[in-house]
Amino acid sequence: MNAWTHVWRWKKKMPERFGQLCRIVVRGRMNSVLVEFVDGAKTVSSRHAIRKINQRESQVNKDDFRSNPFFSYALIINGKETPLYKVTAYDRVDAVKKFDRAKCEAALKVDDLQKTVEHAICARIHKLERESKGGKNV
Repeated sequence: MNAWTHVWRWKKKMPERFGQLCRIVVRGRMNSVLVEFVDGAKTVSSRHAIRKINQRESQVNKDDFRSNPFFSYALIINGKETPLYKVTAYDRVDAVKKFDRAKCEAALKVDDLQKTVEHAICARIHKLERESKGGKNV
């Protein structure tokens, strides 16, 4: 059976599954797929409900993934730790609101960073600089 190659990305349908690893068991007609999750649960949905994990995300070094500021948590699958990340621009922008200066600097070094997220990080750095100089808290 193939590896966990996709991530569930819909929040409206099964929001508790958002960001979880899954794989395509069967592709059907009309853009439908049978998806299996790590815990064995299966569902039929649109292909738009899942996102393929690129090779850099799925084969990341164990020491490196915790340094990524968008690291969410790790699943233990067959004794192997598999990292999960915040990958959508919306989730990343939301995470940036809680970052300190060091995390912002690390986030700017992430590969394939969305422009919206990059702007949010720069705005966060600017806000932190204003606050450190005694400016008004916004």
